[in-house]
Amino acid sequence: MTRTKRQPASKKNAPRSPRTYSSASMLARRQRILAAVLNLIEEGGVDSVTVRELSKRSEVAPRTVYAAFGSKEELIARAIKKRFQEAMGEDGPLAGPDTLEAVTLRLDLLARVVIGQRQYSSVMAPIFFSATIDHRIYEVLREIALSHIRPWIKILAAERKLVVSSPAQVEFLLSQLANVKSAVINDWRNGRLGDAQLGTHLQLAVFSLIAGYVQHKALPELIAAINALWRTAMLDRS
Repeated sequence: MTRTKRQPASKKNAPRSPRTYSSASMLARRQRILAAVLNLIEEGGVDSVTVRELSKRSEVAPRTVYAAFGSKEELIARAIKKRFQEAMGEDGPLAGPDTLEAVTLRLDLLARVVIGQRQYSSVMAPIFFSATIDHRIYEVLREIALSHIRPWIKILAAERKLVVSSPAQVEFLLSQLANVKSAVINDWRNGRLGDAQLGTHLQLAVFSLIAGYVQHKALPELIAAINALWRTAMLDRS
């Protein structure tokens, strides 16, 4: 029996490959979406972000927004984190501060960034304390607040320079630090602190709270720093 040689399918009848987007194309779309999110937040806060408006501003279909980020809340959280990292230079020499001096520099930089993006900072400041904030957005804001201090606190706890040592105790202290930092920035947003006072008050609030958890005379340089900051704060009020 003679086998008939199978002829290759013509181009006309060949099955079409599914349409795919290059990684560069998808990356560009993601960047447009993230930029649109941040613009909407700056204009009207987190509640102003809708998938319909994002789709319009970033020129993508609504399904692309969900495909790229999963949910609106996840998208907002990623956008906030991205802006913070870019503003603070998370990969730079000040990343992961683990000494008193490094934390001081980091808090100074934070104050300059907050002041430098006044409208965005003013919109974001009260969100941390909102009772209706989505947990994904809250966790990102908490992570941002603690990125300046967590490494140093963990070192102090490991070296037994703090009265707290267990992971649960350390996390409790960190939560208090996130609250006090956010409260100081909120005071600035509401006009109770001027631009020139923000950095000093951030440092004073953070270091004074930590001092309450320090073993007796374990960090004399911290007490000296608090005294200097206190004098500066009092001069600002006179």
